[in-house]
Amino acid sequence: MAELDDLVEKYVQKSVSESTKRSYSRSFGQFTDYCADLGTNPYEVTADFVAKYLVQRYQSCGLSRLYVHLSAISHYYRAKGLESPCDNSRIRMMMKGKKCVKNNAALYMQTKNKKCSRNQKGRESNSLCQKG
Repeated sequence: MAELDDLVEKYVQKSVSESTKRSYSRSFGQFTDYCADLGTNPYEVTADFVAKYLVQRYQSCGLSRLYVHLSAISHYYRAKGLESPCDNSRIRMMMKGKKCVKNNAALYMQTKNKKCSRNQKGRESNSLCQKG
């Protein structure tokens, strides 16, 4: 049986590339540090706990990095045969909302100083243009 356990572990380890493993390890390490600071076992957290962690992390990293943190937490839970707290509709909604907020802010900054183009009738053709 030990031989089969070793094979299962080998296949689990081969499920992601070496660079992904390094990235997940770094991200999950940050998550476990956060949990330790709060006296929480990283394998006994709720979806709400993970959501708050991600919001806190967003203060110091970009949205794409948050997705890495989310994937890393899920990966480590699944590798232990546990149900991931990240597989939660509230977390998906929060991440979607953060993406929309980020995209809208970027779009606003792109159009803020852009001169409005006018169509043949003299109306602004870009509804996002800022009048100056």
